[in-house]
Amino acid sequence: GATRIVTREDLCSSQDFAGFYPIPAGVAVRVFKSYQIRNPSPRSYEVDYLISPALGGAEDIRNLWPQPYGSQPWNAVRKDCVETRLHTEVCAGHITLKQAQDAIRFNWTSAYLRYYENPEPGKKCTPRTN
Repeated sequence: GATRIVTREDLCSSQDFAGFYPIPAGVAVRVFKSYQIRNPSPRSYEVDYLISPALGGAEDIRNLWPQPYGSQPWNAVRKDCVETRLHTEVCAGHITLKQAQDAIRFNWTSAYLRYYENPEPGKKCTPRTN
């Protein structure tokens, strides 16, 4: 995951973090090719940022990957939950921006389990209560 130079204040003082960061179709084709995915079914994947722009992720092909929608329990929906939570944690000062980036970069499923209950297929992200 490639990152850009940005501060916590930059990310937390703007509402842009909640925005949609579209991936151009030509770039998406290159991402699928780099992962050796040929003719992906529509709605099977979302080409997305490994480290989201809301966490300082760069708009760079090295920071893009094909996130599956249908895999269970780890899919694009679960990753979106953890991205949002990590952004909240950074802005609250509970973790550093680097810690959030590393959590996504090295093992986003572990980061998910830190903040959410063990995922069940078909259920929404359920925040931990403890």
